[in-house]
Amino acid sequence: MGRGTFLLEGDEWKRQHKLVQPAFHTKRIMSYIDTILNHTERMIADWEEGQVYDMAHEMHKVTMATIGEILFNVEDIEKEAGNLADAIAILSDMTVRESSALMPVPDWVPTPRNLKENHAMETLDKFMMDIIKERQQANVDKGDVLSALIDTVDTEGEKLTDKQIRDELLTLFVAGHETTAGLLAWCFYLLTEHQEIQDKLATEAITTLNGEMPTLETLGTLKYTEQVLLETLRLYPPVWMLPTRSPIEDITIGGHVIPKGSMVFISPWVIHHDPRFFDDPQTFDPDRFSEGYKKRIPSFAFFPFSGGSRVCIGQHLAMMEAQIILSTVIQNFKLELEPDQEIIPQPLVTVALKNGLKIRVHKRS
Repeated sequence: MGRGTFLLEGDEWKRQHKLVQPAFHTKRIMSYIDTILNHTERMIADWEEGQVYDMAHEMHKVTMATIGEILFNVEDIEKEAGNLADAIAILSDMTVRESSALMPVPDWVPTPRNLKENHAMETLDKFMMDIIKERQQANVDKGDVLSALIDTVDTEGEKLTDKQIRDELLTLFVAGHETTAGLLAWCFYLLTEHQEIQDKLATEAITTLNGEMPTLETLGTLKYTEQVLLETLRLYPPVWMLPTRSPIEDITIGGHVIPKGSMVFISPWVIHHDPRFFDDPQTFDPDRFSEGYKKRIPSFAFFPFSGGSRVCIGQHLAMMEAQIILSTVIQNFKLELEPDQEIIPQPLVTVALKNGLKIRVHKRS
């Protein structure tokens, strides 16, 4: 993904993070709500009574379409969606494979796998750079993240380079739809396995929304919807392992010496399932996140969006999108898991559903 803020360190990260932040100010995020609503409406309009859908695939489609319009104002990304999704899947698999390889094969060695991966990278590069060049030539602020990245200037009068914009866009594009799609797919799976929770969630959505699409005002009152999403993030955090961190000096933690420069991995998945912090941690219980949960759950026992200064810059956008899609779907449809399918978490860059997720939908009267 190049050198976006997700992977930068030190002063370089501070400078670029400051340049990217305006794209995620509250006012801009609020302006994205209609985009999310429109793509959600289009998705459920295609669903038919009693039909079975791969909900993992459906969520990837709607979140990719949504983030495509939010990031660079591409209203219909479906023409490119197949190629982009394939490229992302190839590179996601490559990232996990290389991180565990004892001796990774250099990119320039023309193995069949390297050729495939290099082609995937070229596909994403061309897509991003074409959009950037086109926008710069048009010189119009379209109210999207790309416009914010092109226009932003630091205190020294410097702008982001084309390469920096490309790296940020690619990072946000991949992270911005993969994580939200995974969160929603796992949420739908859990709801089909816990009908009483699905019923309670539907009651809140139907009572609050009264047949309408969510608005900025009604979103704030969907408290149980938020609890369900937070509990899903606990059980199935999309980013199951945070990137490698390296201490800049020797440090002792819990009696263990961690030498300067060593690789340190931090796993939300492990901590979120720790019985020291969560009673009966394997059980899906949204009531854990009822009012006042931040006082009950220790800081950094729950960190699906990372934390501290490196907290995910798009967390509020992700939660808003997930609330809109979840409340809209559950207000209109009852979800039923198709029998005889094996639900297997696949730890790629995000926690995917290895075999997809087949769910039958029934319209609510």
